[in-house]
Amino acid sequence: MGGLKEKMPITYKTMLVGALALAGCPFFSGFFSKDEILYLALAGGHRGIWAVGIFVAGLTAYYTFRLVFVVFHGTPRDQQLYDHAHESPKVMTVPLIILAVGALLAGYLNLPAVFGGDMQVSAFLSPSLAEHHVHGGGHGMEIFAVLTSIVAFALGIFIAYRKFASGSSEPVYWGFARWGENLFYVDQLYDRLFVTPYKKIGRAIQSFIEPSVTDAPVISAVFFYRVLGSVFKVFQVGYVRVYAVYMIIGLSLISLILSRTLN
Repeated sequence: MGGLKEKMPITYKTMLVGALALAGCPFFSGFFSKDEILYLALAGGHRGIWAVGIFVAGLTAYYTFRLVFVVFHGTPRDQQLYDHAHESPKVMTVPLIILAVGALLAGYLNLPAVFGGDMQVSAFLSPSLAEHHVHGGGHGMEIFAVLTSIVAFALGIFIAYRKFASGSSEPVYWGFARWGENLFYVDQLYDRLFVTPYKKIGRAIQSFIEPSVTDAPVISAVFFYRVLGSVFKVFQVGYVRVYAVYMIIGLSLISLILSRTLN
């Protein structure tokens, strides 16, 4: 879309708060949860998992703010759609504001010790959770984990800002990115292997099997009863005098048959 910042100010601000929390901005709720996970991985000696976590944290910041910049900043990519865009009603904006407040402040309910907290939520949930004791950690390692996550967050946003802050035209992908754009061609492969063959089978059934096998007896029965109806329609004229003649003829035939039988 592009350029919706001014037309949808409440949506933009709440989206920005949610994006900052999702990307792990310091002192937003997502920062504390992400920092705790990365610190536990590093302190537990899982440096590979910690490195992957740092990379994913930067990647999350990048794609989240790519969304923010492309949708809300820059110039509209479709002027007609932009002209019809408007702020959502309160039934949407009020829940967005409530969620934004939670994204901003919920992390303070479970502040780690390095920030002067005592992990109140973790302590509250500890009877229901398996205990996990980290050996070899400390404030120095936790501060290092925090700083590296902040660097990953800042780097991801910086790259997204450089590429998309002024808006974005429709991108052209090459190589592996093109595979990603096409969802690694899973949909095309599924369509080729399953959807298209079943469509062909369905058309064959519709064209040959249904008319000749399943529908033929029903159509024949319908045709037969239509012919019978057309024949009996000649005799069922609706006049009493005609029915009286039929009764006389019928009685005469019955009398004739009985007389011959008895004789």
